[in-house]
Amino acid sequence: MVKVSPSLKKKIPKQSRLSQKKIYKEKSSREFYHLHITDELFNNYEDYSYKLALLSRPIWECEFTGTSHLTYWQAKELEQVIEALVIQRLPANLRSEFLAPPLAEADGGTLLNCQDSC
Repeated sequence: MVKVSPSLKKKIPKQSRLSQKKIYKEKSSREFYHLHITDELFNNYEDYSYKLALLSRPIWECEFTGTSHLTYWQAKELEQVIEALVIQRLPANLRSEFLAPPLAEADGGTLLNCQDSC
């Protein structure tokens, strides 16, 4: 399935992620701030609050419809509704083709050369 995320100025912003290994190692001694909607973790409250404020501003755009002036939550919800409608209206015989992971993901990140494998 295609993974779509709301865009900001026609670009999908990078997400701040801490490695899981680091989190488990430092979990007992440090405090982390978790932003559920993006599943991001932050070391300090300033970065967390900045990102939360950014997501709350009506500057986001739905990737499917191009609707702008949305908060991140509104854009994400609209994308989920549109994606569900597309899947629902897709003929059953095509669903497995379109909902399968792309070859690049299935191959571990490299594209298959059809001339060599077909």
